[in-house]
Amino acid sequence: MKIVPTIPKRKYEVVSARSCTVTAPDGSLICRAELGVPARFIASSDYVLLSPDDAVLSPIPADSPRFPFRCTYSSLGSAYALCENVSDMQSVKHDYINDVSGGVWFYSLDSLKNGDAAFESVVSLRDFVCFLPSLQSGKNMFSGCALSIASVQRIAESVPETDGGLLSLGIDIRHMQSPQIRSDITRLESKGWVLDVQFNAPSGVPTLAELEFLEADGHQYINTGIIPNETQKIILTAAVTEALREECFIGSRSGAGYATRVQIFCDPNKMVKTYRINDVNVNVAVSPTKVTTSILDIEKRKVTDDGKESTIAYSGALSCNPYFLFARNCDTGVESIHNLSGRIYACTIEENDHSVCDFIPVLDEMGEACMFDKVRQQYYYNEGTGSFKWELKHVSLSLRNRALPVVLPRSPIFARVENGRFEWCHYVSDMEGWQQFASIEQARENLGG
Repeated sequence: MKIVPTIPKRKYEVVSARSCTVTAPDGSLICRAELGVPARFIASSDYVLLSPDDAVLSPIPADSPRFPFRCTYSSLGSAYALCENVSDMQSVKHDYINDVSGGVWFYSLDSLKNGDAAFESVVSLRDFVCFLPSLQSGKNMFSGCALSIASVQRIAESVPETDGGLLSLGIDIRHMQSPQIRSDITRLESKGWVLDVQFNAPSGVPTLAELEFLEADGHQYINTGIIPNETQKIILTAAVTEALREECFIGSRSGAGYATRVQIFCDPNKMVKTYRINDVNVNVAVSPTKVTTSILDIEKRKVTDDGKESTIAYSGALSCNPYFLFARNCDTGVESIHNLSGRIYACTIEENDHSVCDFIPVLDEMGEACMFDKVRQQYYYNEGTGSFKWELKHVSLSLRNRALPVVLPRSPIFARVENGRFEWCHYVSDMEGWQQFASIEQARENLGG
C-alpha cells in the first residue's frame, strides 16, 4: 500500500491493471477500481492510500465532465441490483453475507425496499459503498456493524424520505464525536427516519480501543489524583512535539513561592530533559523530542533516562498538590504557560515498590480519548480545553506485550425486548421503549434477554 498526496476538493481518477482500493487516512474506503476500469473520487484529505502499489492516481482537469457524488464505483456489482428484500438477496446467494469482502459491501442495492436485518451482526462490515434510493424499512439492518463516516454519509444522502421508517445503524465507536456523523443523523431524522444508532467497536481491535498515545497541543491536561511523597518512583514514556518553552510532562508544586515541587519537563534552550525536585534541577542529555522512558526515583534520589543516570540530591518536604499529566499543578490550578505540546504513551507511579497508578491511553466506550488507570480501574479525562489527538495501538504490539487485553469499565447501555428479541446499544435517538442499564449482563438479568 502506498501513500499518494492529494489536494482536498480536487477530483482524481485511479487506474489499475488489477483490483485496486483507495483508502482515506482514517481507514475508510473511498472507492474501488477493477481490471483497468478507472474509478473517480473527490479528495477530502492531504493524501490517500492506494493498494496495489502499481495503481496510478491522476488529477482530473477542471473542465472534465462533472460526476454526481463523492466517488464512482466502477466495480459496483449488479448481482443484487433487482432485490427488494432480504429473501430476494438470499435467492441470489443464500450466504450473501460472504460477499462482504475485506469489510466492504460494493454490490448495488438500488431496488431494496425492505432491508430488515440485512447485515445484522456482520461485525466486519465497515464500508457500505452502494446507495439505498428505494429503502422503506431498515430495522436491524446494520445492527452490530462498525460503519465508517463515508458509509453513514452515503446512506443518509441516498435513502428517500419516509413516514416513520425504522433504520438501525451500527457505527464505528471511534467516530462517535464526528460532526459529520451528527449531521448525517440529523439529516436522516429530517427525512422522517426513526433511528436506532449503535456505536460499536470495529472488528480486529482486540481491546475496545487501547491507544499508542495521547497528544496534547498545550491546552489539555489530566489530574492523576496522586500526591507526591518520598517513597515514590515515576515511570513516564513521552516526548514533546515541539520544544518552544518550558513544557511539563508531569508536575506538581505548592507553598509560598512554590518552593516545593516535583516535575519532569523539557528545557527548550538546552534541548534536554529536566528533572526538578524542590530547588534542585538535573538536566539529562536526552532530546525531549525523542520518545524515551523517564524514571524519577524520589526515594532513591535517582534519575534514569535513555540509559543515562544522575542523582538528584533534594531536601525538604514535597508538594501537596496532585500531579497533573501534560501540565504542572499549583495551588491555584493548572499553570497553562507550562502545558505540554507532546505525547504521553504511558505513566506509572509506584510507592514502596507497589503501583498506585498505571495509566495507559484509551478510548472509553463512548469514544472519548482519555487515560485509563489499570490500578484504580477508572478513566481519567481531559480537564483542559479542546481534545487529545490519538492513534490506535497496533494490534501486533498489543498481542506481543500482553497475553490478555486490558479490560475497561463499560459505559451505560440501552436495552429492550422487541418481539421477544433482546436488543442493546450505546445510543438511541428515540428513547421510547428503551431502558438504561449499567451493563449488558444487568440488562439481560432484568429483561430476561
